Amino acid sequence: MHPILLHLDAFSLGSLSFGPWDVHAYAVLVGLGMLLGAIVAVRYAPKMDIDPGDALDTFLFVALGGILGGRLLHLLVHAGHYWDACFHPTRSNPLFQDAAPGQAQCFAWLGLSGGTIWYGGVLGAMLAGLAVARYKKISFWNLTDLAFPSVALGHVFGRLGCFFAGCCYGKPSSSFWGVAFPGGSLASAMHNSQGWIEGLHAHSLPVVPTQLLEAVFNLGLAIFLLFLRGKRRFVGQITALYFLIYATGRGLLEFLRGDVERGFLLSWTREVTIEGNTLLLPDGLSTSQVLSLLLILVLGFWYWKKTRQTAPTKKPPSQRQRQRG
Repeated sequence: MHPILLHLDAFSLGSLSFGPWDVHAYAVLVGLGMLLGAIVAVRYAPKMDIDPGDALDTFLFVALGGILGGRLLHLLVHAGHYWDACFHPTRSNPLFQDAAPGQAQCFAWLGLSGGTIWYGGVLGAMLAGLAVARYKKISFWNLTDLAFPSVALGHVFGRLGCFFAGCCYGKPSSSFWGVAFPGGSLASAMHNSQGWIEGLHAHSLPVVPTQLLEAVFNLGLAIFLLFLRGKRRFVGQITALYFLIYATGRGLLEFLRGDVERGFLLSWTREVTIEGNTLLLPDGLSTSQVLSLLLILVLGFWYWKKTRQTAPTKKPPSQRQRQRG
């Protein structure tokens, strides 16, 4: 965990003062992911009969739509927490564990530091892409087929940013891959609130590095979709496969997540033994898992029908072949 990549001290230029500024690793990595994704999309655009300029214009609006959509879904899912942060600041609040006790946080919803939800970001990005596609008279599904390999590639850097920021951490684990986050991290605060460690400044228990696992998963998905671009059987195939594969992987990885602040639509607890200590782990079905399941059911049926419609038909045997038979 290394959330602050670079610290810039305050400085002056004549009568103007600037800083100090902290450059966050998450923001830098997300920016790099978006830039690399845009470069790949623009380069492949001519091969899919899309003007590179139109692809770049679309990317700018899609990026904005993704940010707004992800934040909006987060606010909807955690509306109760933001309400309590303003009107009931003394209540325990998983989103504001580092805030001063009793200090109201009425305007916290305006910033992006509170978090976003990926599926909301994808929905916002697709709505923005639909608006641009209609305005520019471009095939929307052809445009999304171009975009989603870049989306998966950009998501790799996003999850690396999550690892550096300490968010989206996994459940406690005694296996070889367990990673302990330092005091002051979200994992440390959550483990302290559960009574598993003592003090906010203590290291967390070793947890599953779910951020790195999802980064590797998204890298594999990006490579597969890039390979598929020249072999697609119908427009929209790459888009559908992105959602089907990502929803399956995300739904499974959610079972390894330990950040309970993301919220559960259906919750329960279970006992696990870590380093000889029995822990009662909060668990359940998250918002992302329910959305993943719905996507798999709906898109799976649509994809099955589409592949049957576009399956190559076998030519009937000729008269000579029938005579030989």
